[in-house]
Amino acid sequence: MNIQDHREFANASAELVAENGITTFLSNDFEEMKRVHLDVRPDAILTPIFDPDASDINLRSGLWLKGVSETGEVVQLQMMRCFDLGEQTLAEHVLERAHEYVPPSVGNNVDFSASHFNTAPISSVIKGRVVYHGGFWLDKSQRGGGLTGIFPRLLMHVAAYTWNPDYIFGYQARELAYSGLAAKEGYPNTAELGIRWGLRDGGHLDKMLLWIERSDFPNMLSYAPSETFQILESMRRPRPQPNQ
Repeated sequence: MNIQDHREFANASAELVAENGITTFLSNDFEEMKRVHLDVRPDAILTPIFDPDASDINLRSGLWLKGVSETGEVVQLQMMRCFDLGEQTLAEHVLERAHEYVPPSVGNNVDFSASHFNTAPISSVIKGRVVYHGGFWLDKSQRGGGLTGIFPRLLMHVAAYTWNPDYIFGYQARELAYSGLAAKEGYPNTAELGIRWGLRDGGHLDKMLLWIERSDFPNMLSYAPSETFQILESMRRPRPQPNQ
């Protein structure tokens, strides 16, 4: 495998997105990303790990992708951040920086003393250079078809040729992973209880761990972006028709 193959797949993915009326913009300026996020999703809290005012993300450690429609509307956002963990495990890393990984949906309701970060055994195996993939948002008008898979794969290809990481990982709600979204996004591996967030009311929020390791990278190149797009488009559910 040539790492430049990922660049070619990323470019092909961007061209495919453009054919569907969306222009992609890649940036490492997270001050700008925060402004865009606030403008597009004013009611959604930005995960602290990507917030330049809440973490030490910088021009070398982060990337984000924006998709803009022909009418100038932002219809897609997603972010990545690279960490050189060395011999520190993912479980240790997330425990150390737990406040930065708190899901926006629970915010200040987290009870850190009741939270668990090493429940999934792979969390104690993942180490080295890792890339966290998060903040993924796709406008409702673009969901349910091929772009659901092309957008995340595009940025994963960018991460592969930019950082050549040992792992790319993310966290996802169980119901979304169970529905097949993880596979659609290009993640071949999932684990239950990637993180169990304890809540102040005694409840908990479970997040599945998604990951792809370097040995999986050649498999990312098994299907051209156009093939992946066509497969996902063929699975698109008919949209309900308005009442006549």
